[in-house]
Amino acid sequence: MAPDVWNIHPFLLLPLGLSVSFSFWYACWGTAKAKGYGGWVGIALPILSIVGVIILILLRDKTNGGASDVREMSAPKTTISTPQVQVPMRDIATLLNIALLISAAYLLFSFGLPSGSNVWYFTVMILSPLASLWVIRRGPAQDWLSLFLQRKALEEQMKVDELKKKHQIR
Repeated sequence: MAPDVWNIHPFLLLPLGLSVSFSFWYACWGTAKAKGYGGWVGIALPILSIVGVIILILLRDKTNGGASDVREMSAPKTTISTPQVQVPMRDIATLLNIALLISAAYLLFSFGLPSGSNVWYFTVMILSPLASLWVIRRGPAQDWLSLFLQRKALEEQMKVDELKKKHQIR
């Protein structure tokens, strides 16, 4: 079985990616505007973060039958074991959110409290990494959709078993 490096639920990855991208965009845009640079810096860096999220989505091992199983299938004598450091996806996401909180604190302490409509953006910038951290650290809880699908599959299996029993009795 593949290690839990890229095993993160898609329903968790999408809000995480969106919150990271939005917070990173606002942090970059605010810093760029405060330093006197153009707004393109604040747009280019989040595009890179969105590309990073897309790469993470594409690299996920969806079926647990990816490159890790190919490595396990090859004979031990022919493989060269190289030490690899595997960081769980949850730790990477946690570090990203902590970095976003640090950037928000930097903007707060460098430029003071926001005023006017910027208060909403700054609140989202603080709350989105905190919400992502809370969801990440809750653990691998099952969402309602997977529980619903499991229940439906169990009901279908019970119907099939009942039909088999009826046909065996006759």
